[in-house]
Amino acid sequence: MLHLEAARLAPPPPRCALRPGPMNPAALLNHPALGPLDRALAGFISTHGGPDPGWAAAAAAWTNRQIRLGHVCLELEQPPEPAESEAWTPPPWPDRAAWLAGLEHCPLVGQPGDAAPLILTPAGRVYLHRFFELEARLARRLRQLAQSPADPGPADKVEAVLDHLFSAAGPTPPARTILRACLGQSLVLLTGGPGTGKTTLIARLLAAETLLHPSAPGMIALAAPTGKAARRLGDSLRAARDSLGPGPAAEALPQEAVTLHRLLGASSAGRGFRHHRDRPLPHRLVVVDESSMSDLLLLGALADALPPGGRLVLAGDPDQLASVQAGGILADLVKAAQDPASLFHAIHHKLTQTHRYPANSLIHRTCEALRTGDKAAFETCLEEAATGTQDVTLLPPLSDPAGARAFADAVRDGFRPCFKADSPADALQALEGFRVLCLPRHGSTGRDRLTARCEAILSRHGLLPGMPGTPYPGLPIIITRNDYALGLFNGDGGLLVTPTAESAPEAFFASSNASIPVAALPPWEPAYVLTVHKSQGSEFSRVVAIFPEEDSSLLTREILYTALSRSRSEVRLHASAKILRTAFDRRTRRASGLAENLLQSTV
Repeated sequence: MLHLEAARLAPPPPRCALRPGPMNPAALLNHPALGPLDRALAGFISTHGGPDPGWAAAAAAWTNRQIRLGHVCLELEQPPEPAESEAWTPPPWPDRAAWLAGLEHCPLVGQPGDAAPLILTPAGRVYLHRFFELEARLARRLRQLAQSPADPGPADKVEAVLDHLFSAAGPTPPARTILRACLGQSLVLLTGGPGTGKTTLIARLLAAETLLHPSAPGMIALAAPTGKAARRLGDSLRAARDSLGPGPAAEALPQEAVTLHRLLGASSAGRGFRHHRDRPLPHRLVVVDESSMSDLLLLGALADALPPGGRLVLAGDPDQLASVQAGGILADLVKAAQDPASLFHAIHHKLTQTHRYPANSLIHRTCEALRTGDKAAFETCLEEAATGTQDVTLLPPLSDPAGARAFADAVRDGFRPCFKADSPADALQALEGFRVLCLPRHGSTGRDRLTARCEAILSRHGLLPGMPGTPYPGLPIIITRNDYALGLFNGDGGLLVTPTAESAPEAFFASSNASIPVAALPPWEPAYVLTVHKSQGSEFSRVVAIFPEEDSSLLTREILYTALSRSRSEVRLHASAKILRTAFDRRTRRASGLAENLLQSTV
């Protein structure tokens, strides 16, 4: 991995090695947004890049920074944006012509197909070689799948199975039409917002597969990017199984979902996967939910590990936040599918009717305005939210005394049931009814300070059975790193308990109905407050969302949409209308060439 290996190969370049000036990259190399690994990579390029390596060193450093922020490459025509909580002075960004003139003679900058450390594409994108190859290989594999039809079996048998899964009487429901198409496709892209029936359709797809192709257990795999999302997928499919009624189809459905890391057999040292191109997965069909959270490395490894004739279903909401790692794969696939002439147009199935919210729900209408970019509709939603009579309420920021009082009341009433529950399982169930969401981890509206604020409020009302900041009984927690030995995964929620007055604290997890000593747990943190990123894959009855009071790079349309769609029934937004308008106007961008690669005609 070049951008990590470079740290060991060469020291960072001197920060004053070059003087800023016209056609001079010194100001780019000296910019404070570059981190130690960015500068180390620049040092490697400077040492080995020939007589005039400055531009290549700058391109390498800024490309590495882009990867750290979730991008796959550096777009020369797009100046970088600040990271979370980063003091930001825009770099003196050259135009494309200046970049190209500076890069063209460096021996470490190559074109697609070259073995150079840096790859410059005709579209003006700079990649680290490894990421260029990852993106190109994933695009080739997805094109292969998209143009490879699957054999669902005899048409009369297919229709009989569909009759079994849907009512044979009446008009043909859209879900039946979609399911019929999915059965004949090796790559399926299934998208839709919250409550649009993605999981129900997946359950019917899996039931149809088991009826049409009876086989040994384990030929179908269910996966999600995180442990929390995998657990929710498993729970949702078990609930959907009941709608199928008793019979072989329901009985043959997979019993659980796993993380993508576990499915692929990730090594504990992080050095690759057990399953790959030469040792493929044993499953003929792999279904991945919450695909918007999947990054380039993970989905690339999954695509490589599919066996010959294997099929892949990617389900998710492309309007949610993308992965925190490099790539926005689901969004790129949807972008490619918008071209009616592309291979991906026919395999994209979009569910639009929500079954979670009433048609007049302000949550639903606001999410739709955000999804479609309808500014007029969004303004109407803000006006209605300000009245306090809808399922979305716009409240003052926490710096306003009225906002602080409203927040304190919501925290007291929202978490009170957790401390009044009769058992740890009941307390965790109550916790699913309410949560506080925020954007950053740090700062006045960040997770750390809001957690302390929640504990102070609960303590003031006599609800906290211990000292704030300590592992007291009743403290809700969230696991932040997978532990396969304990069966705990990033995003799993638990509750601290003390079986007896003399006992050391333990953590109870509803997923296993068991308690584990706190000292044996993988890393965890209090769960009163979640960042919106961490909340993906979760649902709560009521949500209080705290937004920054000043502009931040985190303020995007996608983060507002994700925050709103975590709630099933009520959202309280502590934010100014100005801040929410700023979020509406800013889209999350992931620098990538995947969508263009997907549209290439060659395989």
